[in-house]
Order: sequence, then structure tokens, then C-alpha cells
Amino acid sequence: MPGDQRDRSIKALRPFVPAKDFALSKKFYTELGFRAEELGKELAEMHLGPHSFLLQDYYVKDWAGNFVMHALVDDLPGWWVRIESLDLPHALRCRATQGAEIGALGACRRLRVRPVRRPLAFCLAPRTA
Repeated sequence: MPGDQRDRSIKALRPFVPAKDFALSKKFYTELGFRAEELGKELAEMHLGPHSFLLQDYYVKDWAGNFVMHALVDDLPGWWVRIESLDLPHALRCRATQGAEIGALGACRRLRVRPVRRPLAFCLAPRTA
């Protein structure tokens, strides 16, 4: 099968995301606007528009500690206003970092859920010419 046919044959490519507290993690992503589709007692597909990932009730500290979800967005300030309006630190015991980071991935802001301690980085998409 030629490469371009293989590319088109893939219908989805979704990471498995670890959750130390499965219910809290589902609530966090739902509050951000994801729709949870239960796939069993310990697995949910989290949808946001055409994008999704598999949230699992499984946790290995070393793996989870190295995991970052990276969301590339066109309107970073708009997302940040939405995130702050949700009052997630109070509602879900999570912390949002202040300010932006400029690095290899562009301007980013990170949102970290506690006790899960898994960051979600919202990054500004590079402008195309």
C-alpha cells in the first residue's frame, strides 16, 4: 500500500491518557468543554470537536509524570479567559500557571490538575504565510 493510502486509511490516532483520579480527570476535561463517551468502567473517549483522546483509569507515576497534553490553538488569550472563568482551582483543586512560556513549541500556558499533576499546555498556533 503506497504511503498516501496508508495515511488516508487511519481514521483516528488517539493517545491513552493516564488518570490517578479517573472521576476528577473526567470532570476536569468536561469542564473544559470535552464530551465524555464512556467506553467501559475504566475508559472514556474525551471529544472536543474532531479531536479526541482516551482517558483511562490507570496510573503509573513515572509515565504520568512525563505526560503532557499539547493543544495548539489560534486564540490563546481567548482560551485562557475561558479557563480562568471556570474557576477550576476552586472547583477541581487544580492550578493554572500565570503568564506565558516562550519555547520550542511557541507561546504556551499550562494548566495542571491536582492531585493528578498532569499538565495540559495550550499553545498559540504559528501563523502561516
